[in-house]
Amino acid sequence: MSFRFRALTAPGAAALQLWLLEGDPVSLQGALGKNAPIDVQPRLHRLQSVDGSVLDEVVVRSPRPGKIELSLHGGLGVTRALRARFVECGGVEEVPRRDAIVKARSPLAARFAWADAQRAELDLNARAAAHGGWAAWAEALLPQRAWAELARGDAKMVLAGQPNAGKSSLMNAWLREQRVTVSPHPGTTRDAVEATIVWGDGVDAAELQLVDTAGLWADATGTDARAVARSHEVIAEAWRVLWVHDASCAPGPELAAGGLAKAEHLLLLSHADQPLHSEVEAALRAFPGVFVGSYSLIEQASEAVAACSEALRQQLGPAPAPGADFPLSPSAWTELEAAIAARD
Repeated sequence: MSFRFRALTAPGAAALQLWLLEGDPVSLQGALGKNAPIDVQPRLHRLQSVDGSVLDEVVVRSPRPGKIELSLHGGLGVTRALRARFVECGGVEEVPRRDAIVKARSPLAARFAWADAQRAELDLNARAAAHGGWAAWAEALLPQRAWAELARGDAKMVLAGQPNAGKSSLMNAWLREQRVTVSPHPGTTRDAVEATIVWGDGVDAAELQLVDTAGLWADATGTDARAVARSHEVIAEAWRVLWVHDASCAPGPELAAGGLAKAEHLLLLSHADQPLHSEVEAALRAFPGVFVGSYSLIEQASEAVAACSEALRQQLGPAPAPGADFPLSPSAWTELEAAIAARD
């Protein structure tokens, strides 16, 4: 006969830890030792390791037959010895169902992980069947895919544009601290600089990585040319791109129709206190994404950040409702995309 056991507290070292054992009473008694006091009331017990040495003094409580709660010290050595004893006695460890919830780094990640945990015993095929099949489920979920990347912490908002457009100034304003060097000379940011913020409100707040990139300019050479090439790579891999363009300058080829800009990208004009270049209005009409607005990043930095945040919120649409069946794993989304492709 065997029993199941799992940790109820977060993984890693701690002052105390709580374990749950479930199974038939005979197996549980064997796991703790024949002299272990198993009662509704908490009892102190000296638990032994596999080699017969004292593992720890534990508090044993059995809220009902077939279920035991153990409270003991949370050192890593104690944890290893406890696992070894239980396995030696025929125990099977269950992966903590709430591990993803404990490790969640944002409210959005925590609530999606909780919803996933409620369906832990169902495979993806069963979940798809409950929604009318893969194609129907995919059609309902794919418009909200960006929220899954946000919840996983994979979302990168890349700030891109020509040199001196104000990318670093905007990023500094967003971070509310001076983490990126701001300079009037091209080539200051020669590599992608990343920082993480919590974007959104309440249960929809999520981790968003801001990435400042080297300015794009055609005449770059040497180290600067390599930095520009790296910027192109980061832009291609981005979750979203926020183009920052100096409104007083001619638009670069990246903003032209058929250029690097895509429908999910955003565009902010900086240096709004300067005269508007004659070619900018045509570039705005050709831009395939969302125009955020025109701002002076010296005098209106906070307003620019708020406008970018609101434009992103409008573009993403409402977050999936709490408790919705919304998978997080990339493999699930691959299946969903394949279902739509097969249908079409």
